[in-house]
Amino acid sequence: MVESFISKDLLMSVGNSKIETSLIVVELFDEKFTRFAKDFRDMLESTQTLQTLKLDSCELSDTSIKQLEDGLSLNETDVALKLENKYTVNSAMKVTSQNLHEINVMQCILSDENVSQLSNIVTKCKQLKVLKIRLEDNSENFFRALSNNKSLRELSIQTTGKMSVLMFQTLPSTSITTLDLAIYKTEGLGNDGSLAFKEFIYRNKVLTVLKANWCGLTDEAFKGIIFTRESPLRELSLMGNTEVDKGWTDLFNALCSSRITTLDVRANRPYGEECCTALKCLLNSKNTIKIIANGRNEDVVCSIAAALAVTY
Repeated sequence: MVESFISKDLLMSVGNSKIETSLIVVELFDEKFTRFAKDFRDMLESTQTLQTLKLDSCELSDTSIKQLEDGLSLNETDVALKLENKYTVNSAMKVTSQNLHEINVMQCILSDENVSQLSNIVTKCKQLKVLKIRLEDNSENFFRALSNNKSLRELSIQTTGKMSVLMFQTLPSTSITTLDLAIYKTEGLGNDGSLAFKEFIYRNKVLTVLKANWCGLTDEAFKGIIFTRESPLRELSLMGNTEVDKGWTDLFNALCSSRITTLDVRANRPYGEECCTALKCLLNSKNTIKIIANGRNEDVVCSIAAALAVTY
């Protein structure tokens, strides 16, 4: 199995020889990709092991996109499209191959046109499993398109508090197993976003990993993360949600009867006495749980020490 950066000479060599290659990762970083698009198409036809296609600084013409689409259609392996350079987006967003299973545009600032193009991709790609994206307040149509995609399993998204309300209202609740959410503007989820977050968690019956770090979650939002033993959730990360107060106590009490295996509580506010008591009960329960904390979580460390009957 080979991971490779692709040069023109290598493409011509592989394409002309028609040999079967064992490439699993292809990264294109030549801005003049158009010159050897046909060679790349031939290479895609020759390999059946390709898993990741990464475009970095590649401006694609309509002709080269056609060659790329043809090559992807001949390659039966699922392909991940990773765009890590803003100059790639305008052209690469025209790639709508049916076998794209991952799209990563987290590092790109998307224009309104890009968001529209991405909405089209999400609608057409029936094999899309992983989406990593950063969105501003121009994303209503994208979330409506995403609501019709039933194949998505993992969503990593940075967005605004305003957009989070529509996102939680429209996200499929029967397919997403991993949600990694970040609110990158200072307002956080707010009251409306927290309510929509809670209702989404209630609806979702397949979510196993939830990361809601630095989201400005409120006590109301935490009501959605009250688990029973039947809950599928196994990994929970709640770093930097400093507005939560009583929610921590309710959460620790609920976790005593859950099957959570990992809980990340770094960078949160100090806990009160009632909360620390609930945490000690959790640590003394029959559950095996990994708690991630740091020096700022002195209350957590003290509670762990007390539960283990050691001197702190």
